[in-house]
Amino acid sequence: MTTLAITPWTAPNLPTARHATHQYALRLHGAPGGRIRIRASGLASGWLATFCTQRVCSLRQVSVELSRTGSALVEFALVHDGASRTTDMHVRITTDDGASLTLLVSSKPRSRAYV
Repeated sequence: MTTLAITPWTAPNLPTARHATHQYALRLHGAPGGRIRIRASGLASGWLATFCTQRVCSLRQVSVELSRTGSALVEFALVHDGASRTTDMHVRITTDDGASLTLLVSSKPRSRAYV
């Protein structure tokens, strides 16, 4: 089974990434050389979720190949359209093998919690 861990993104943006309201480093660990599909749900109206790797940036979901050591790093970002009202939300990130985590994103800047 895959394990997921998420922390604030502190590195330079990946070449495929765009400007985001909230950025996170999503680390996956599983079977070496395996492929995992990850997706996001629970976004409020006016929000988009992106998963960016060195090769691709995809909306709402992406398929990631794990390294020979069984790990992968994905830049997970939440982008607000700027027009709709911001609201607190519980964003759920899940994998096709059942691993998941929930991220509480507050409408107040610098007020994020991980569940």
